[in-house]
Amino acid sequence: MKELLDFLSCSFEGGTDINEPIKRSLDLLCNDADKEWSRADILIVTDSEIPSADAELREKLEYVGLSTLPLQPSSPPPPPPPPN
Repeated sequence: MKELLDFLSCSFEGGTDINEPIKRSLDLLCNDADKEWSRADILIVTDSEIPSADAELREKLEYVGLSTLPLQPSSPPPPPPPPN
């Protein structure tokens, strides 16, 4: 778990490309012959805004019955300054 938290605390400052992770996830969900992934959820975590997926991907998500719910964790506000 520590390694995961360390990785998630990194900043890559490269923007978020939502299309590729959705494409790969849909490939797993839709092409799973053993149905191991058929009821899986897709969770994408980012430290920045998530742009809308391409129209074609949105149509495919709708076709297979998947909905999206954006989740953007944020840091808690800093503590107030000490009184003077």
